Amino acid sequence: MADVVGPIQHKRGTSSQWADSNVPLRSGEIGIDTTRRRMKVGDGSSLWTELPWVTPDAATIQRLEDLADDIADATSVTDGVIASRLETPGTAARAALTKAVANPDDIGFDIILLMGQSNMAGRGNPADPNLDVQDRRIRSFGNSGGYANRIALASEPLAHHESSSGVGPALAFARRYLAAVPVNRSVLFVPVAHGDTGFQTVSASPGANQRVPGVAGGGTWRPNGSGVNLYQNAVAQARAALDAAGSGARIVAALWVQGEADSTTGSVLTKAQYSAALDDMIATLRSDLDVPDLPFVAGGMTAEWIAEGVASAAAGYPSQINAALIDTPRRVVRSAFAYGLGSGNSNGPTDLIHYSATAQRTIGGNLHRAYLAALKNVSGVAPVAPATVTLRQSGSSVIVSWSAAQGRAIDYFVEYRIGSGDWTTFDHDVSVALSQTITGLSSGQAVRARVSTVNGQGTSSATASSTLTMAYAPNPVTGVSAGVASGSALPISWNAPATDATHSEATSYLVEYKQTSSSTWLTSGTVTSTNSTIIGLSPSTSYDYRVTARNARASAAAIQGGPTATANIAPLLNDVGVSAFRALSVSRKLRSAYTGAAVKVRRSSDSTTSDIGFDGNGVLDTAALLAFVGSGSGYVDTLYDQSGNGRHLTQATTAAQPTLVSGGSVLTVNGKPSMTFDGTDDILFSTTGVGLYAAGAATSLTVAKGTSTSTGAIVAEGGAANSASRYLLEYATSTGALGQQTRTETSVNLSSITGAGHDNATLHAGSMVDTGSSISLRVDGALVGAQSSYVRSGAVSVDRASVGGSIQGTPGIFFGGQIGEVITWSSALTDTQRITGEANVKAFYGTP
Repeated sequence: MADVVGPIQHKRGTSSQWADSNVPLRSGEIGIDTTRRRMKVGDGSSLWTELPWVTPDAATIQRLEDLADDIADATSVTDGVIASRLETPGTAARAALTKAVANPDDIGFDIILLMGQSNMAGRGNPADPNLDVQDRRIRSFGNSGGYANRIALASEPLAHHESSSGVGPALAFARRYLAAVPVNRSVLFVPVAHGDTGFQTVSASPGANQRVPGVAGGGTWRPNGSGVNLYQNAVAQARAALDAAGSGARIVAALWVQGEADSTTGSVLTKAQYSAALDDMIATLRSDLDVPDLPFVAGGMTAEWIAEGVASAAAGYPSQINAALIDTPRRVVRSAFAYGLGSGNSNGPTDLIHYSATAQRTIGGNLHRAYLAALKNVSGVAPVAPATVTLRQSGSSVIVSWSAAQGRAIDYFVEYRIGSGDWTTFDHDVSVALSQTITGLSSGQAVRARVSTVNGQGTSSATASSTLTMAYAPNPVTGVSAGVASGSALPISWNAPATDATHSEATSYLVEYKQTSSSTWLTSGTVTSTNSTIIGLSPSTSYDYRVTARNARASAAAIQGGPTATANIAPLLNDVGVSAFRALSVSRKLRSAYTGAAVKVRRSSDSTTSDIGFDGNGVLDTAALLAFVGSGSGYVDTLYDQSGNGRHLTQATTAAQPTLVSGGSVLTVNGKPSMTFDGTDDILFSTTGVGLYAAGAATSLTVAKGTSTSTGAIVAEGGAANSASRYLLEYATSTGALGQQTRTETSVNLSSITGAGHDNATLHAGSMVDTGSSISLRVDGALVGAQSSYVRSGAVSVDRASVGGSIQGTPGIFFGGQIGEVITWSSALTDTQRITGEANVKAFYGTP
């Protein structure tokens, strides 16, 4: 922003040259004409906007801050917008603009510490050049790699104490920070975060509240902690940055995003322990840096982690740590808490701990708003009431929430009344959390609530009260009926319930189902429409279904329908109409003319084996399977070829047999029996019936769910004589992608494709078509990677066929996960034939 300089002059940015007032300004600059008392914004225009010139109030300052946010976000801002933002009765621009006007005697870096663990460092998503734009006024004093201990242009990922892998919140914070400070000030970050670190002390013999040295971060943020001391590193880096930045540099803030490591199973702190450790660190930091009023902002963890939606979260501790973070501004002056974002903003579904890049950019703005709140969190100032209060019903409770008060707050005084009754004070522990829940309410009651702010100077006036009338439960639905059922899906519909004096509108519907012979209801899902499709059903099976109307108050009675029988799905090979080279399935009959067994199973109790066939519906006879195996486990000795060619796959080594029954239960995916391969040594193979590569063309269709992070072959041909030769029709990579590869005796790759799919969480249908000159790979019918043209040159000597691994001299490249079926053809299926096969798999298994 430009300087206040004298008659109709301004200067741009950090330039030393004064310019005429009619020179267009760059975006983000504001020009001041002190003689005629007018201003302009840097939008390329030479026009001026006339503004009144009186002392502004707090509302004017807030409007200016909002305007600065818009400029930083590249929002279109015109002179007219500035006028409408600032020109209100009794307020105007002069004093408000003074804070944003350059001072030629005050030039230098504003140093900001970036402390904490992985969500501060950034994880998961790489930077976007269009969104994470570099700025000449945003610099970084690196803590690792080639940027260590030198000032450089800041770019994601920043050089923290560890090597970061993705976008953090820092750049988004800086853009908002710079929009509200003079243009001759610049930001200098000190990035010192390290993933998987907390306040626990590193110890050679870990005890309570101690982390194992050398594991993950292996560091501590306690000022006096042993081992890798990240706090001491932060202080040293801040001092070094201050020296490197030269005259005019000052430390202006510390941003802290941490908490996951201190709420991890086996390594936890209670709310009180964490609060004490954090407060001690803040006080010591301010003392060590000689900045006694250093603003300190703590950021929140992901909602998914706080809800303990990940296995490594210790029961109850994420919410304790989060409560301690929220309470920081009550305990510590010149501090604030920045709320994270709600569900769906993590890197999920496999990474619920870390924020996505999109979420981090928003959190940067949250941290800046909290920074502004920290500046106002000082003692000796009268409390100010929150600006807004909202009420939301949840069952028989009302959640009262409000905006953070401007200035210092050590508690919020919540009052409520029901109907025309007296005001009641909500009884709660002292807290600066921004919500409280009133329980035990009844339908039809009118609830009012108001909030006051409490600090050392007293209690503010209360906000205007907000009112909510408690909804009644909905009526039950009517007209529940089923559509035409397929082999795996059942469409149902119903009528929305009517409303009346004692029943409110339904806002959602819970859909449940069960086999008619079962007493256990299963959840299909919750929908807002009056129809749904229940999927993943077994063919030729009778089902019941029911629907429950819901709203914020409660659920209505469930209305049941059924029984309705699903249709049988045609055998896959009958559907495709092309004879297979090999057809293997532990779930169903693949060819109607096939009369043999599906699998030979060895039971754990005495290693006896038995053939298990199909029931009258053409699916694996699980009743006969469990009657044979009993309460123990069952392993696949032989997987029978249903093509009629007798190309069975076997495993004589008991330790290498995949599992089909565990502890008396059939292993299933999407309700369908599936073999589980351990990813270590399980494999089925044969030295006969090899010939897919030799045929000159081939097709494979598989149904599998990967659970291992190691590369593993789903279906392959390999060579015992020459370990380099292999024909991997389909394999899962370490990142969960689906791949294909053909390699010669001399280790030359003739073909190699890697695409998406087999994400180690969902059952997928994979397919490969090799025409002899090109190969295409698909997951759930969608092409992955690019169709690969290749030339068959050199010897590919294969003499073993396998499922669950590959044989290259010895078995290897083992698949970890579950496999339902594998079908191969010694020809390239047409698109119509392939699509028919994929549709058959989808109908039976419920794949995406």
